[in-house]
Amino acid sequence: MTEEVRLAASLAKIRLSEDELAVYAHAFDSAFASLSSLTQASASCEPLVHGIEGVACVLREDAHYGDFGREALFECAPDVQGDCFAVPKILE
Repeated sequence: MTEEVRLAASLAKIRLSEDELAVYAHAFDSAFASLSSLTQASASCEPLVHGIEGVACVLREDAHYGDFGREALFECAPDVQGDCFAVPKILE
């Protein structure tokens, strides 16, 4: 498991000492041992990929409230250039 921890740390660009590698390798071993017990869990019930019977949808129906119009939308925009919303450049 130490080599897997070393690889993960390398990919994440994290420097770990040999002591830290041993600690994390032990922690991962413990975590994976706990997870492996889940594969032996009983799955005798059917999966709930369908809805639950008797539960009504509490969301409202979609409603059309009319068109706002381009001018009304542009009035709320922080910056407009021509017929477009202007968005600040965040990447070079």
